Amino acid sequence: MTTNSRTLRNPGSLELFLLFCILHVVRGTHESQWLDPLDSDQCKREEKERSDLDLTVYDHTFTFIADGVFLGFEQDLERFLKHNACAGRNDNQSVILEGRKATRFFTDYYGIDMSLVSDDDLLNGKVELADGKLLFYPFILNPEVKYRILSETSPCGSRHYEDALISDIGWAVEVLEPIKLNGAGYSGDAAAGNVINIGETMALAGPKCQSKNKIRIHYEAERPLRVVDGRFLIGKFRVHSDKHGDGLSYGFYDTDPETGKIAGREVLTFTRRK
Repeated sequence: MTTNSRTLRNPGSLELFLLFCILHVVRGTHESQWLDPLDSDQCKREEKERSDLDLTVYDHTFTFIADGVFLGFEQDLERFLKHNACAGRNDNQSVILEGRKATRFFTDYYGIDMSLVSDDDLLNGKVELADGKLLFYPFILNPEVKYRILSETSPCGSRHYEDALISDIGWAVEVLEPIKLNGAGYSGDAAAGNVINIGETMALAGPKCQSKNKIRIHYEAERPLRVVDGRFLIGKFRVHSDKHGDGLSYGFYDTDPETGKIAGREVLTFTRRK
């Protein structure tokens, strides 16, 4: 085997720099396989050192994506209770108490009469409301949706995640027939196919729910989740995190009515707190 001596030379500084960058990116992607939230205390320290700069609008953001199959919200009591246990609600009574918060939200914010909903219904029931125009039920999102965290940002940087699957549970009111809602928070029409939901998303830092790094975010539909042109899901939610405070979430998803394939994302923004 022979080589052309004119094409061989010692690598220069540019080549070494590029090689370092490539290795750094590969290593960084591998290390972010499990969710490891950005260190907020470190961010605050770094912010003090550059307090003369205003580089961001929000204190914290997350980007969620879904690119699997969505065939509607599901009821699975075993997985529903498992999520609640992972969130610290270890018995049925504590789950029911959380469910009662949801029914109060539906009543106060949307003006929906929830008096027909029993404690058992909060765990695994279906109840028709408003003379059959609405349907209430607890739900959990199927893992086949592939709902997960894509990225996180804070004033000190951003991070990309792999395999940070999101468990999403809650309580929903589905609109079966067009109806006029009149609540303290929302007053207006709701079309057939709209869904109003309140619940909780949770992503884990590892395979065990005891992880101190799990991210848990409460959400409430600020307006009904709309279906546009029979396939586009558009949602706006008020969100709350014990760590990051109050914020908003905007989501847009394209779904195939025949196959259930879904593709889209939502962005959660937490405003800067004084």
